[in-house]
Amino acid sequence: MSDRLLRIEALEDRSMLSCLAGASQVITLTGEQTERYSETGLPDGTAVDATDASWFALDDTLIKIRDSNDFCLHGGLVEHDFALDAPWDDSHSARSMRLYNSPNAIIEDVHFNNSGDGISIFAGSEDFTIRNTLFTDMRDDAIESDDLQGGVIEDTLIESTYVGFAARPRSDNTFDGSGNTWVIQDTLIRLRPQIGVYKGVSPGTGGFFKWDELAPQIQVHDSIFRADQLTNHQDLGFDPDGKLAGASNNIVVWLGEGAYPEPLPPGFTLTTDVSVWDNAVTQWMNRHGRGNGLPADGNGDGMVGAADYTLWANNFGATGLNVVGDYNFNGTVDASDYTVWANSFGSVPAAPSSASASATAAPAPAPASATTQQRDFALMLWYYDLAHEDDDEPELLR
Repeated sequence: MSDRLLRIEALEDRSMLSCLAGASQVITLTGEQTERYSETGLPDGTAVDATDASWFALDDTLIKIRDSNDFCLHGGLVEHDFALDAPWDDSHSARSMRLYNSPNAIIEDVHFNNSGDGISIFAGSEDFTIRNTLFTDMRDDAIESDDLQGGVIEDTLIESTYVGFAARPRSDNTFDGSGNTWVIQDTLIRLRPQIGVYKGVSPGTGGFFKWDELAPQIQVHDSIFRADQLTNHQDLGFDPDGKLAGASNNIVVWLGEGAYPEPLPPGFTLTTDVSVWDNAVTQWMNRHGRGNGLPADGNGDGMVGAADYTLWANNFGATGLNVVGDYNFNGTVDASDYTVWANSFGSVPAAPSSASASATAAPAPAPASATTQQRDFALMLWYYDLAHEDDDEPELLR
């Protein structure tokens, strides 16, 4: 089995087992919190289940954990309230979460929104894991470690941020993180131009990496990076300070003017097709239960239709967590995904729950009969031929 498939299987195994399952104790938080969550010296292996909890603009830092080995945070909405045009000076010191001297921490299934920095990882917090997590509207760094700790970012969507990943020591910092590594895999990241910029033109962004010669090594696999314009500072390269130690199967979506401004190292390919990003985001959101409730709506247009079939056909046989067309989320685009598409063909998102909505909601489709399956199969072939009528390659499934 290839290294790529082994990584996919290992990631699927981890995603099936929440860090709640192995916790020594679980602290459950619910509802809108009235103060920041700050704990020091939690027993080893403590997990916080914040699935039904939220924090909103309570402090500069909304979650702060110190001296807590093997800590787990599962779920929750953590957000500040900065205006769209807030100056960078107003937002950059705000952090959704800080980790101090807390090794082997796992942050999973959290939504961090509208903050300066998303997660800040300080000294003694090595071997962190951030997974299955959503970052939106980060005004500075999505994930940073000025103290140059190492860890893993996997199966995460950084939907909009000013700077992606940061490991640049402060002027008074004496750490050397060259022996550490950041592994970034199955992750999507977009540099979204912000009105409030650190310097330079507005709207603007920094780079994917804010790095340093003392920063950790970097491994990047099966990830998608989107940039809409040139940066105000840093650059759009993927080998910052010569720290790229390995890369495979990554895509760069470039929507700026002209050619991509940096050479791409092996393991990265370039596209100017924004649908590559849009469809991957839709897939990620659907797979994590944050979409519109239509797993086979591959292009996110709010309906399961012919276009979603074409996405399936074009990617048939592909593997990966975020590959478009994997409508049953098993890591492979195969015939079973066609069944999901066929059984939901024509579906639209469910209406809001109400008496009137219930009265007008479309009935769920009945299981397909043999005749229906034959019709669907013929329809599948017709759609594929239509989408590929100019191709010279052999037709799929003929």
